[in-house]
Amino acid sequence: MSLLAPKKGPGRITRVSTQPNIGNEEAERLEFEAELNASADKVFHALENARSKMTPEKRERAIRNSEAILRKATDGVRPGRKRA
Repeated sequence: MSLLAPKKGPGRITRVSTQPNIGNEEAERLEFEAELNASADKVFHALENARSKMTPEKRERAIRNSEAILRKATDGVRPGRKRA
């Protein structure tokens, strides 16, 4: 069973024409979000495809490496500057 959204159909893309009361800015935002979602779906599918070809050992190593990268990237993060 696939977890991806259908590639065709009314649920796939936000249709601005069915919402006549929205402004131009809102229409552009909705279009951007639809494109971003489609791009994220492509990336997710590519990752799932690559993971399906990995051995369990390689998959575990990839998970450990990605967790280490995330941990290293977020260890030095401090809350934003405090206002005076």
